[in-house]
Amino acid sequence: MTLAEDLLARHEGIREVLILEDKAGQHVVTEEAARDDVPLLLNSARGRSASMIPSVILGAAAQLGGTTSFLRLIGILYGKGGVLFSNINNDRLLAISTSPESFFNVMQIVNEVLPGLIEAYDFGVRAKAAEILPAASAERVARLFVANRLPKSARVMIDDVSYQAAKHLWQVCGSFRSGWNHSKHFQVEVDAYEGSLVRFTESPHSVYSSILFYVELASLLTAFSLLAWILYSNLLR
Repeated sequence: MTLAEDLLARHEGIREVLILEDKAGQHVVTEEAARDDVPLLLNSARGRSASMIPSVILGAAAQLGGTTSFLRLIGILYGKGGVLFSNINNDRLLAISTSPESFFNVMQIVNEVLPGLIEAYDFGVRAKAAEILPAASAERVARLFVANRLPKSARVMIDDVSYQAAKHLWQVCGSFRSGWNHSKHFQVEVDAYEGSLVRFTESPHSVYSSILFYVELASLLTAFSLLAWILYSNLLR
């Protein structure tokens, strides 16, 4: 996975991501990732469309040029959508286009994740150690952690596994039940890169779980009563 592809996956409102490199005074696209809808940046960056984007790219490059000691993020919102620019290093520029309604959310997410991503990538190629953990692996980590806290007879059920892109975390939600105890719900956060457990929270049993518990208990008592009545009836004969 490349840096452009990784950023594109961070939010559905991101239309395309370009990495442009300054070569002899011209910004050449070295990486690209885009969705299926009509791109705002890609055709313009390649010189196939006479729109405002080329001049905006040059203006952003002038604003960001040489700022390697810290990252700067520039955002422009106009009729067709939003455009974000950031420096990556001395000769690389990041350009992102968004849908108009997603502009501010995307800007916030990019501002949060970009410093870590730049460290994790080497010229746009993700370092091997920074590969995102599969959802199944995150589920196994969560299940094992919860199971180790409980007796061997306990049951652990996973309800949902979702990726929290802004935090680089897998969020695993489920429930467990030990013996006659009520079912309890839990949430486990797993680091998406390292697979380590970040946070575990346990919530009180739900009303539905309590009702289910008492229904099952009543069913068992009824069954025992019926069995006792049958035995008692047989002894009287």
